[in-house]
Amino acid sequence: MIVGKNGSYTDCEEYTYYDSNNCSYVTDTRLVTKDRESVSFLKYNLDEIFDIAPASIEFAKLILHEGSGNNNSVNMDLKLVTQDWDENSITSAHINYIDNRYRGNRTIQMSTSAANISHEFDITTMLTDHLISTKGLNGGEHNYGFCLRTSASATSKHIFSAYNNNLNYTPKIVLSYSEPANLYLSGDIETFVSSLYPSIWYKFTPSKTDYYKIYTTGKVDTYGDLYLNKNTYVKSDDDSGNSTNFKIIEKLYADQTYYIKVRGYSSTTTGTFFIRIEQQNMMFHTSRTSSLKQDINNIIHNTGEIGGGFNNLSNSIDTVLSYDDLITSLCNTQGYTISKSYLQTLLFKEIWEYSLDDQIADSAVKSGIRDDSSTGLGQIFTKVAIGALNNAKILGLATEYDYMDETNPEDISQMWNLLHNDNEYNITMVYYEILNCAGKSGQPQIDFL
Repeated sequence: MIVGKNGSYTDCEEYTYYDSNNCSYVTDTRLVTKDRESVSFLKYNLDEIFDIAPASIEFAKLILHEGSGNNNSVNMDLKLVTQDWDENSITSAHINYIDNRYRGNRTIQMSTSAANISHEFDITTMLTDHLISTKGLNGGEHNYGFCLRTSASATSKHIFSAYNNNLNYTPKIVLSYSEPANLYLSGDIETFVSSLYPSIWYKFTPSKTDYYKIYTTGKVDTYGDLYLNKNTYVKSDDDSGNSTNFKIIEKLYADQTYYIKVRGYSSTTTGTFFIRIEQQNMMFHTSRTSSLKQDINNIIHNTGEIGGGFNNLSNSIDTVLSYDDLITSLCNTQGYTISKSYLQTLLFKEIWEYSLDDQIADSAVKSGIRDDSSTGLGQIFTKVAIGALNNAKILGLATEYDYMDETNPEDISQMWNLLHNDNEYNITMVYYEILNCAGKSGQPQIDFL
């Protein structure tokens, strides 16, 4: 392999090596230079390391062995390639398909030179990102390897592609791995991040299916990625937490292992942060239904409150609990989390107090005598719901719905029918109205948890 403009050379050598004592792999590699261009391509085989979680990689090095020394310093860009190729099809046109979206792309320098010396380059972040991409992100992408490219016009470096089948002289990618630290509920882990340690990994296996909040605290600007098992991308976040900390709220499933990657927002970020995981707005477990009803009954009787509607206390509670999945999901909306009790209490009150007057008002709308009434489980007026919906869209929520006009009779009719006939839609609009009220009170991002 020749990096730089110094003739044309093509060669290929493949091997696989595993050192069980040191827990390190050396992957298959292919090195190709074509058409007298100052670019060379390296392809490596992922099969041998496919079962290693990207989170487990401690370091990865690209090792190139120089065949003949010269005193010229050469800077090269090391990037990933996004078009398929082999040693027969590769041309300089493939340069146009170099992908720059990986944080690990970097400039490497061969400043020293001598015959038969090795050059080692840290490609940990690049390899980790590449494994994630090829194994999980957007359904998985193909492995097209690396590109080494230099703009040097009058110098070159001669790098062995193969030398008497001696593995010591062939290009290598060597990596070392270990399992990332375990996260436990409500336990902080202090971590230092810097340019030397740009990405830190953790793992968490919940014992029960529920919503969880994963976040950092501290003065470091953090960015978090969540993966299911080893490489299935779930969600990312930047600044939803306090100040510039990341915060991810997600429903995690029992006995599944999740990996969390935390990095500084920029490659120069340095400092200490604390990472923590907590249960968030927990789902209701039916085993607690009887005790919940008894507690609410005692509270109501102690306050002297008497329900005046068609629904008794027990049935009203059952109705609210029957929508627990939806309520839990809404109240855990990223950036707009609220306590479930806010939404549950509003719904319970309206269901419990639903009376003949409400029924008559709804009938008047159906017969065309009125154009609006407070309706549905949440007893919400059409114009209130339209305002809440439009505000939610401004916040970046409710993307599946269109804006509505509260002065348009067709929109009013459509909204009323949705509120009256679709209980899940009605509950969703009540949640949006809570956000809308918070915005009107000067707190546009209602994130109490």
